[in-house]
Amino acid sequence: MEKASNIFRVLINNNDFMLFFWFFFSIPSMFWESIRLRSKVLSEEDLVEIDPKFKGIKSEYTAFGLFAIVVLLFLLTVVFPRFASWAMKTYERRFDPMLIFFFSGYGIYQAIFALRKGVYPMGKMLTFRYDDEKVIRRVAKEHILVSLVLFAGSVLFFFVFAQF
Repeated sequence: MEKASNIFRVLINNNDFMLFFWFFFSIPSMFWESIRLRSKVLSEEDLVEIDPKFKGIKSEYTAFGLFAIVVLLFLLTVVFPRFASWAMKTYERRFDPMLIFFFSGYGIYQAIFALRKGVYPMGKMLTFRYDDEKVIRRVAKEHILVSLVLFAGSVLFFFVFAQF
């Protein structure tokens, strides 16, 4: 038992292992819509044929995405370095939840776009998953919840296991 405890202690204090762990842990937040939606992936042209309200959705997604990325990068470059500095001074380890924050924020902004427009964006491919609006809304709400839980869990994990 003590051997397992020592192995666990070494792993959670290894920065490279924890970076890999958090990256692996954040996968559901990045790909939630791909996991939960099995609907058609359509281009803007295909969506406009279904409903004219989708005209210009690529440019709306691009503008919305740029705004979200700017906000996330601002938080990552201005706010989180202070937490990282504090964590390094206090616990002598990196504040790895920053990685989860970025991926969770990315997932949340995709879900918010899906809630607003009724289609799920597929990232930089500029295509969209189209399904019944109730299904899209349900998956978007789940995506937001999963992203928030992953981020909160990573912060809790950091503070609980920073003592070891």
